[in-house]
Amino acid sequence: MRRVATIHADVRTSPALLHPSWSRSLPIGHVSPSSVQIHGVSGVIGYVYGRAMSFGRDEWVFVDESKAHGYYIAAAAVARGDIAGIEKRLRALRMGNRSSLHFHSEGNRRSKLLHEFCQMDVRVTVYVMQGRKDRVARPALLRALVGDMVADGARHLVLERDESVEVWDRRTIRECLDKVGGLGKLVYEHKNRNDQPMLWLADAVAWCYQKGNPWKAQVQPIVSEVVAVDVP
Repeated sequence: MRRVATIHADVRTSPALLHPSWSRSLPIGHVSPSSVQIHGVSGVIGYVYGRAMSFGRDEWVFVDESKAHGYYIAAAAVARGDIAGIEKRLRALRMGNRSSLHFHSEGNRRSKLLHEFCQMDVRVTVYVMQGRKDRVARPALLRALVGDMVADGARHLVLERDESVEVWDRRTIRECLDKVGGLGKLVYEHKNRNDQPMLWLADAVAWCYQKGNPWKAQVQPIVSEVVAVDVP
């Protein structure tokens, strides 16, 4: 698997924010705060000190996807203690008696919703694969996500329930955890979107990325990294 990561966060801040597997390059003070590209999981790093951590230790990560114009997985990370407060804010954004937010149905409310999302203490990593069938893209992106979560010490993964892929998701995740030594370290589950408002935010980010600008630009304040994944 080939990985190209574009880091939007300011990676100059502290070595503690950087993953130890990316160990050398220019001094931190020489790194530009603009987007930085890393080519290849074990390839040469020319412009950054390390891979910025996508996820905080013990964070929960909520995942939804978009399958138009490529396959996009948005992984929204949040501290466990902040989940209840953010969920309350998200539920308050629903219209009428609707059970959830679904971004493709929000019409002219989208910009307002994105503004609200960007005020929340959430960071989103977007994983994308272009030009591959869903049955290839989804497991490849899940492997990249799970590998990052284990490396960064994240605690809990929540995916939107889709019975057509749930069995395959579980198999992919378990095989990846076994390979990276993550069994017993990461909890994962599928939940219905109506029961888990954090999935609504992940859905919105995935939608914005598959639509491109100006939508992608509006959600940038909460997107910390974009990871393009491909297979040989």
